[in-house]
Amino acid sequence: MFKFMYNLSGSNRSLTLDMPIAKATNIKKGQLVRISKGKIAIEAVNPYLGISNETHTGEHDTFNPRNDDKKISVNVSTGSVYAVDPLTFTFAANAANATSATFPAPFSYASSDVIGGYMILLSKGAASANTESIGAIREITAYNATTKLMTLTEGGIIGVGDKYAYFPPTGFKKLEIDATTFSNVILADAAADFCVVSTDIEKSEIHVMLRISQIG
Repeated sequence: MFKFMYNLSGSNRSLTLDMPIAKATNIKKGQLVRISKGKIAIEAVNPYLGISNETHTGEHDTFNPRNDDKKISVNVSTGSVYAVDPLTFTFAANAANATSATFPAPFSYASSDVIGGYMILLSKGAASANTESIGAIREITAYNATTKLMTLTEGGIIGVGDKYAYFPPTGFKKLEIDATTFSNVILADAAADFCVVSTDIEKSEIHVMLRISQIG
């Protein structure tokens, strides 16, 4: 789910508007939405308008008449920064040594896309000999775009099946909407929907903003 954090203008309040929606449309609070044919919709089409500020099930609810109302509250602030879950990696091969591993995503990024990012160990594969403790943090200090080899701060040798949370560096722009949930981001192979503004490793959050809005 996208969670509003603040606006780049310095405000801690978002601009929300009641926008038109078809009565039967099912949208959850915190999902990315856009205007399509004059109404709020969930579509994997850039650009987007903003984040839904309430749930609209499309079904009648005596206690919440807005469930199937013709309006839905949407955060349309173009400078809004949202917290989302970090990305996750599962390594398919053993690392070369304790300070290097192959970037497991299918994309080959430039050094500036990767250096300064962090990984946190979430779980270990069944046959992994990784000596790191769950929650161990590794910074990516160098990256070879040709071989996809990362240089990491000291830690264990990453094993097959080891799962890490990935926090891209500030300014990373190759993130797009998860078109399955519309409530989180996934990696893209080129500049896409979102830019990383900051990360909060302690809270396990990535803070992102829309690169392009339907309203400019």
